[in-house]
Amino acid sequence: MQASSEITPTSHTEKEVLFDRQNSLPDASRTFLVALAEGRSQDPAVKAFLAMSERYSRQHNISLPGSFTADHPVEEVGR
Repeated sequence: MQASSEITPTSHTEKEVLFDRQNSLPDASRTFLVALAEGRSQDPAVKAFLAMSERYSRQHNISLPGSFTADHPVEEVGR
């Protein structure tokens, strides 16, 4: 029977190997999320997402503010 201290490094090592393997795999969502977070609105995936969300919002009568005034809290945080 193994002690718990002997099991822990093995499971930790297995987790590191799995993490490294997952990071090495190409991930299409990562490039989309980075482009979205950086505000690259001309990226094809971001452009398609924004068009779909705008269409959905219009169909369901959801109004999303496109711009904020200078004294709006969102703009103040952005400064």
